[in-house]
Amino acid sequence: MHNAASLPGSKHEHSLSISPDALPPVWSTKQETDTCYNECARLLIETLAADIKNSNASRQSHSWSSLFGLFGSNSGRSKVPTLGILFGTHNWTSCRLVLDELLKRGLASVEGVTVEGEPIVKIGGEVTERLTMAQLYGMHDHLTNYLVERTRTSSPFVIKYVPYGSLKDVMPYLSRRAIENKSVLGEGAAIDERQRAWALIRGRVGF
Repeated sequence: MHNAASLPGSKHEHSLSISPDALPPVWSTKQETDTCYNECARLLIETLAADIKNSNASRQSHSWSSLFGLFGSNSGRSKVPTLGILFGTHNWTSCRLVLDELLKRGLASVEGVTVEGEPIVKIGGEVTERLTMAQLYGMHDHLTNYLVERTRTSSPFVIKYVPYGSLKDVMPYLSRRAIENKSVLGEGAAIDERQRAWALIRGRVGF
């Protein structure tokens, strides 16, 4: 186990990483983490667009093969999705980026605007069968509602997810989420969450 690593260009640069590698396995700042996440999101949506394009091309080939009676060819059969993506994030910038990238890649279209003036994104079934966005149940409902208001789909696209399992398996995950929530619920976000929860309670009980 190593508590320090020698980085290129320096004699004794110390690292908190226990990895024997010169560079730690995780980013050292949240900004770096967010940047990496967003770049990965762009790459995944680019790959998603290619998967849909290939699937449509295969379906068209299958139609022509059927027309000419070539039913015995496997090459012309419609391809099933080869990619499934779930963006589990509480980051507003990342969520907006996903919607923007869907529009940029031609995987969605604009269908009106929200009260705040943001585009409402219409997403077809070819995308929603491959892509979902999610937030942890009981957390950041405001972001979940925002995504619902900004999207129009024929099948579920925005969901809440619930981790489950034995206590020894779930607790490390929930502990990590609790630490991360310090930033998620900072800058007044915790107060907003309480106010929204109280408003929902009053609405349910009728006072």
